[in-house]
Amino acid sequence: MTFAYHRAIAPMMWAIFALSVAEVAVVHLMLGFWFPRAALVLTAMSLVFVAWLGWAIASFKRLPVVLGKQALTMRAGRIKSLEIPLASIEDIIAEPSSQQINAAGVLDLAIIAHANVLVTLKMPMPRGGFFARRPVVAIAHRLDDPAAFIAVIRSQIA
Repeated sequence: MTFAYHRAIAPMMWAIFALSVAEVAVVHLMLGFWFPRAALVLTAMSLVFVAWLGWAIASFKRLPVVLGKQALTMRAGRIKSLEIPLASIEDIIAEPSSQQINAAGVLDLAIIAHANVLVTLKMPMPRGGFFARRPVVAIAHRLDDPAAFIAVIRSQIA
């Protein structure tokens, strides 16, 4: 069973993409008048970032949150993914507060949106990745249909 999140997150991310494209066009063009070599290097780096951002946003629709028989895979496209065994899920909270989302050990997959679900875990899980410092104790996400997600998850963990 899959749960989409691209309609809730992608529009805001596309706005950032558009602003990035405008920034590359305007700022780098002006920089080129004074420092042409620096402008070339900075423009190349910015274009790589803009291409990566577009690729990441496009992956939101292709990579939804997936509920399998034994695990729940929470994703933010190709940016971050975490597979949680169903037995590890303690509870799910609808419309979590900012304090709950910003607490230590919460992995916020809603990126720039306010999360509408918070999956709490019985035991901390390793975050994975190079910059991982703290283990994950909960996962926040902004799903397109949070009510259906909550109902299905609660029925699975009951």
